[in-house]
Amino acid sequence: MTTFFRTNPGYRGFRYPFKELPDRNGWKPDFSNRYFTEDIPLNLCIYKGVADFVNVNTPVIDWMQSHMDKEYNPKW
Repeated sequence: MTTFFRTNPGYRGFRYPFKELPDRNGWKPDFSNRYFTEDIPLNLCIYKGVADFVNVNTPVIDWMQSHMDKEYNPKW
């Protein structure tokens, strides 16, 4: 897996989905980063759909959705 991420041209230059806080007092997630806008939704939609189908709560996905201004809630 490590080799895949190191050699895949699609990930070249991709470091981490965080922004440094202006006062250099830490980091915060960059929810406008491609990791959040493209990569995560493809997986979240599937996981959220399966979890809803089997009636399992998804608090982390729900938290991510709230910060990404998205809602992954399939209508069965």
